Amino acid sequence: MNINQNNINLLFNNYISFVDDLSRKNNYNDNVKNLLYILIPAFISKYGVGKEPQILNTFENILINIKEESIFTRELIKEQNEYKTNKTITIKSFTSSSLSKILDSTVSLFNKAVNSINEEIFEDDNYIYVREGLNYYIYNKKDLSFIKKNDDNVFEELLNISQCEEILKIIASFKNYEIENNDISSLIYELNYEFDNILLESNAYYVQKQICYDLMNSKLLIPSVNKYRFKGNIKEIEKKFDDALRKPNSYKKFNELLNNIHELIIKCDENKSLEDEYLNDIKELVKELTDIVKEYELKSIFR
Repeated sequence: MNINQNNINLLFNNYISFVDDLSRKNNYNDNVKNLLYILIPAFISKYGVGKEPQILNTFENILINIKEESIFTRELIKEQNEYKTNKTITIKSFTSSSLSKILDSTVSLFNKAVNSINEEIFEDDNYIYVREGLNYYIYNKKDLSFIKKNDDNVFEELLNISQCEEILKIIASFKNYEIENNDISSLIYELNYEFDNILLESNAYYVQKQICYDLMNSKLLIPSVNKYRFKGNIKEIEKKFDDALRKPNSYKKFNELLNNIHELIIKCDENKSLEDEYLNDIKELVKELTDIVKEYELKSIFR
């Protein structure tokens, strides 16, 4: 949704009572409550009012803890023959980390959760599959023990980072308006000072994102993937990708290339004596990846 001075205070006011009720229910302190005052409107602005039920459901069903780490955890449980997850987002304390860093990690963790809420769990005869964006955590059906995670992690992280940067820029834009609520206004003022002194881009996977520039700026692929990722229809992503390129296993190859690029970047960083060799390998893989993305874009236009 487009934000302007005419609707900004309505946007905030729509969710104040929701945040107040949630904070009382979970015994959140004022720091967490004030953070939610701006987080939820930012997510609504990013994804649109039509996705408000899923977004509010996500914030309502995830407990926020404060410790010296930032992590999103889920516990798979079975109640009355139905599988569900207990979700927790842990953020660093407001005294041990800057507000902007807390905001960055909290946006990232909640964005993963928002893009995992639909079609979160499915099962077959032997396993339970719990979705996190494009990824699945696989559990033994007999005892719910964790077995493994699938390997689409790099693409998922790149998508999540890109969306988080959009949300952070929405939050940064709040400074351009007159905010009636004093708590919200004070927090935005404090963030505005920090945002003026940092680059408003996530550092995670930064090199990979820059190297895969054509991928992250694709006009058809990324919006299509994000649409089905939010819905939880992950199989449709693979099907549409393979159909567009008219080649089986194209999506699998695409993810293998991304994972290989990521691994080479790590090796390059760890072993500077072989940097030139690794960089040449990275360039070859990036060219192959870019060709696939361009082919997808071209064939999708003329389908």
